[in-house]
Parts: sequence; structure tokens; C-alpha cells
Amino acid sequence: MKKIIPVILCGGSGTRLWPVSRQDAPKQFLSLIGDASLFQDTVKRAMRVSGAAPSEVVTVSLGSMVKDAVMHMRAIDPALATHIIGEPEARNTAAAFALAAFYVRKHFGDDALMFVLPSDHHIADEASYKAALEAATPAASSGFLVTFGIKPTRAETGYGYIKMGEETQHTGVKTVQKFFEKPKRDVAQQYLDSGEYLWSSGMHLFSAETVIGKFFAHAPETAELVERSFFGGVSDRIPAQDLYKSIKKEPYEVAVLEKTSDVAVVPCDIAWSDIGSWESLWEISEKDLNGNVTDAGPSGTVMALNTSNSLIRANDKTVACIGLKDVVVIETRDSILIADKSASDGIKEIVSQLQKAQAPEVLRTPSQRHSWGHTQILSEAPGFRMKEMVVKPGGQRSLKMHHHRSEQWVVVSGEGVFTLNGQTRPVKAQDVLNVPARGMHALVNTGANELRIYEFQYGQVLDDGDVVRFNDPVAKAADTAKPAAKTEAA
Repeated sequence: MKKIIPVILCGGSGTRLWPVSRQDAPKQFLSLIGDASLFQDTVKRAMRVSGAAPSEVVTVSLGSMVKDAVMHMRAIDPALATHIIGEPEARNTAAAFALAAFYVRKHFGDDALMFVLPSDHHIADEASYKAALEAATPAASSGFLVTFGIKPTRAETGYGYIKMGEETQHTGVKTVQKFFEKPKRDVAQQYLDSGEYLWSSGMHLFSAETVIGKFFAHAPETAELVERSFFGGVSDRIPAQDLYKSIKKEPYEVAVLEKTSDVAVVPCDIAWSDIGSWESLWEISEKDLNGNVTDAGPSGTVMALNTSNSLIRANDKTVACIGLKDVVVIETRDSILIADKSASDGIKEIVSQLQKAQAPEVLRTPSQRHSWGHTQILSEAPGFRMKEMVVKPGGQRSLKMHHHRSEQWVVVSGEGVFTLNGQTRPVKAQDVLNVPARGMHALVNTGANELRIYEFQYGQVLDDGDVVRFNDPVAKAADTAKPAAKTEAA
């Protein structure tokens, strides 16, 4: 059997999951089902069904997301950060597929099979998923571009459709008659009733050699520009920025898949969801006797009285719902969403309006996860910001410096060691630490419990670009795949 290399496409924002999903916290990095992020679940699932080792997983991410991708990968296994490619700019999936193909061919050989997967989907029936991959493998090995089609369960208008043809010489693999864009409701119902159509899942299997040949045959300009940017970049994981930005924005399906006859589809019934909305998250989540899905954060409480078939999440506050049905209520520290459960298009419109206004509630999340713990913005005003910093036992904040801002830290609980300009001191509850601008400082939690600190930032420049790190292994790994400047988030 040929080697299967999972290729994870880690991009996108998932605006229909606002206010939890933000520009700096896209859907794939959120923990929506269980403790792991969707990205981590995808990676672990791909390794289980394909048999790939951590050092055989390739990730294609935007440069701005590379640090988060590295952090999530290293939390599973440091070897997973070996092959993370940073796109200088989003150019849709055709460019990402081609870039991954050149990378896989160079590092794993022409005949390696690329198992291309979105990073933010949910699959509950893993046994059927593995069986679908096993059915697809002989077809992909023989030169087919194989895609995975999901057996539809409703007349969905938000997905593309695939009309199946006859079965190929490979058991469980069918030819494709035609691809269809997102249909209107009545057409989608006809597709569902006929039994001849599948949802397009965005998951694919093919050899690196095959797909590169198809790119040169059907999208030669994209193929040439990607090849030149790949071989002309700073490294294999950083394509040449100017060349890459000139690539046409086009989906892989449009650029290649719909133009070739060597395409096949594996019908799948794998309990799949792209979690594209709060309604879809409700559908796949465990419900109480009233059909409600509730989730409370560390400081939140959910109370539901005479409420049914609803999704309610409380992050910091007590959220009480009375006499409601089919609604979504999402509370975060800085925003509250109350909507009809099916109103995902309306949520997208609200987000669009917030984006136009450059509202912080859509640009960044108040809470951020880090390899050493997490932070949360508590208050801010021009020239001032207050954060809560929680460092887990053994966690270490890297040696860093701010050019423009000063900070004052008040230790609330826990113990650790603080370093400033080469001088170290132990810290404990009620200690106050002053960090001047350009002061090189670091912190490590040496205790058995969380080290909790209130951080007060002062200065005219408080954005994340005013942080320079010197010994952060996550940032170092990210810099090898990120074309942007070496400045990291606080």
C-alpha cells in the first residue's frame, strides 16, 4: 500500500459561530465538542484512520495562524509541527492544494497519497470513516482524484452536491456525473428524494504526482506560480510572498476537479458535520430531556425553565432562559447573542456590520490560550489595558521585551520565579512586579497550583506587535513557517 499523508487545511474564520469565533480565534482552534479543539480532533482522527505517524502530517495554514497551529500541534506531539506550511496570503483552496502537493512530492515521494482534510469538521462514526478511506485508496493509487461525498440527511442549501454515476472497478467507489453549486430549497429537496446525490465534503484523496499533473493540465497558471513560489521561497515551508500573492483565488473543485474525467467519489455515511452554524453544533451535541444543549464556562451558569430545543452557552455570567424554544443564546465576556436557532445568515450579516465598523468584539476574543496557560482582558481604555494571566504548573512565559509599553503585575495566588534584565526573584501572592519598557522579562510557575496574576499595561502602543520573544519554542517553530515579522502575541 502507498503511504497516506494527511494534509490538513487550517484556515477560515467561521463567522456563523460568532461571538465565540473571532478573527484571532477562528473556528478550528475552538473547543466546541469536548476539551480538544476541532483542529486537534481532526489531526488525531486522521492519524488513527490513515496510520500516519505524527512526523507524516502536513498542515497548510495562513501565516497569521501558524503560531496557533504550532501550539495546538505541539500539545498533541511536537513532531506534528515538523511540516507546517505558512501561506503568505489566502488564495482559496486551489493554491493550497497545489502548494501541499509540491511539498508532499518533495518530502514523501511522487506516489505518496495526499489525504486532504478541512481542519474544522466533526465525524462521529470513525469506523465507517476508516472504511471509506480504505475503499478510496486503491482508486487513488490507480490515478483517480477521489473525493468523499456525504449521504444527505436533509434538503441542505448550504452545501455543494455531487451526482453519482456508475460504480468503478474499485468496490465502493463511483464515477461522478456532475458537480452542482449550492441549490435552492426545492432543488435540494429533489436531490435528496432522488437518492443519486451526495453532499460535497471537501475531503479528498489522490497521489501528489497525479494532482500536480492535473493542475498543469487544467490550471497551468496556478500550477506554475505555485511551483515557482515553492522553490523560490525562504524555505520549503515559506513560499515566495510576491509570487504567491499573484495566484488566482479559486477553489480546487473549480480549478481542477470539475474539469477532469479521472474523478471518483466514495459515498460516506459517517455522521459528518462541518459545524458551520450554531444550529449544526446543536444537531450533533448531546441534549437533555428537553432537547437543550447547555455549556457553562468556569465562571458561567446556565438555567433553563420551560425552554426546549435550544443551545445555551454561558462563559462568565448566569444566563437564565424562560419559556423559549429553538433559540441560541451565547454569552461571552464582551458580547451576547440571542437568535433564532436557524438564523445563521442573520448572524453572518451582523458580523459583516461589525467588521465594517472594526469592532473589537469581532476582531479579537477577550480570552486567549497559550502553551503556558491563558489570559483574559478584563478592562481597557486608550493607553491602558488590564488582563488576568493564569500560568499553569510548570508553565513558562518566554523571555521577551516591549518597546513601547510598561506593565505592573499583581500576584493574586500561586508561586513562581520572575526574571527582569537577568535578575531573578521568587514571587508569591500579594507581590507587585514592575516591568519597564524595554525590560527583558520572563516568568515560570514553580508551584503545584496555577499562578494567577493581574497585569496592568500602560502606553500608547498596546497591540500584540509590541512584543518580541527570545526563547519561545512555539514561536520559534512558528517562525520557520510564517512569512510575517517575528513579533508574537502577548
